[in-house]
Amino acid sequence: MSLRTFISLVTALTLAGCFSDLGPGDGPPPGQTGDDPTTTTTGEVTTGAASVCGDGLLQAGEQCDAGPLNGDWAICKTDCTVAACGDGFLAPTEACDGGDDCLPDCTLVRCGDGIVNQDDEQCDDGNRDDSDACAHTCRETGCGDGILQDGEICDHGPHNADTAACTTACTLAACGDGFVGPGEACEPAEADPPCDATCALASCVANTDPEPGEECQVADDTCTDKCLLNVCGDGVLALTETCDDGNLVFGDGCTPDCQLEICGDGLLVAGEACDDGNQVEGDGCSPTCERDAYFVFVTAETFSGALGTVAATDDHCQKSAKDAKLPGTYRAWLSFPARRRPPTSRATTRPTSCLVR
Repeated sequence: MSLRTFISLVTALTLAGCFSDLGPGDGPPPGQTGDDPTTTTTGEVTTGAASVCGDGLLQAGEQCDAGPLNGDWAICKTDCTVAACGDGFLAPTEACDGGDDCLPDCTLVRCGDGIVNQDDEQCDDGNRDDSDACAHTCRETGCGDGILQDGEICDHGPHNADTAACTTACTLAACGDGFVGPGEACEPAEADPPCDATCALASCVANTDPEPGEECQVADDTCTDKCLLNVCGDGVLALTETCDDGNLVFGDGCTPDCQLEICGDGLLVAGEACDDGNQVEGDGCSPTCERDAYFVFVTAETFSGALGTVAATDDHCQKSAKDAKLPGTYRAWLSFPARRRPPTSRATTRPTSCLVR
């Protein structure tokens, strides 16, 4: 199917079951049909005393007229002008329109937009090439960009720190490196208070009362063998923890709250097609985090098919699903008057859909 044919088909879509572009006061006045016999037509533009924006007829001075489907948040606005980036209204093809987090092209600021506009960005060259000076994480290429490279033992990106699990040199924190890292009470080079070779205070085991530098006593349930309170990220497994890998980074098997990353925890990690936070079969995501069902929902509203792009239609469906408090990611399932069934590509590539008829 050619691109021109596909665009024509999307434009031909007239009814949908997921959102309404109609805004308050949209459409012609009561009793006005647009069929005034005094109106004359020349080509595609009509002229005459009965010219009314919203009658569905393209007239002199109008950029568009979708009749009752005109709306300030539609492709054709209530004043019969075409929606445009910068007009202050969120059109179907826009992610935003105005505000500190909105770019001049009405897309949201993001890593990869070519502009350094977020606090955690060191650079932004607008590409995902990690071999140039700016990595796809918007960090300067090298230790600290969040990408494990040759010569690095670890790289937690902005979480790197000399007192963290991964140091600013991209090496693992270790007792004796000169920095008091996770799970350490001191460094052996420190003379006051005395520190032993395991980075524990020399006074820790011998005393029953806390000495300077000690947070607790070893006999306490919440105390480590270095007289420190047991906290997530110290590398010591506590009673309420199912893991503790010494850091607070997602995606490494242990969550920042020291729970094992498993299927059913609601966190989508590598190797999972989905994770809906439960172990229920037949709800779209199986107990092994594979897709096991596909869902369609239809709402009572209708909207114009002249949305410009399929992505814009998807956005309407997702918003409608969110308003209805439906979990998951929904996409438009398009069908066309001539065939009454969705395109094969959409039916096979989208796991969850809202029906557009």
